[in-house]
Amino acid sequence: MNHTCEHCGYNFNGEPGYFLGAMYVSYAMAVFEGLVTFFIASLFMTEFSGLSLALMITGVIVVFAIPNFKFSRIIWMNLFPYRK
Repeated sequence: MNHTCEHCGYNFNGEPGYFLGAMYVSYAMAVFEGLVTFFIASLFMTEFSGLSLALMITGVIVVFAIPNFKFSRIIWMNLFPYRK
């Protein structure tokens, strides 16, 4: 991540622990993705085992882990802007 915004000079680093709350946002996003995956899989797949469903949900969460990390920080910065 950049330290400051090249356009407006916003400081992305904040105080120590500033982005700790973004973990909760990322967790909520992963739970939502898991639930959506479960409901879509249950609509289209009538015969599946619990293990295949768990692997499918885990795969979706792993694929979206990096975008969730970045997007959760963006959400956190917009909810609680850091000002020096």
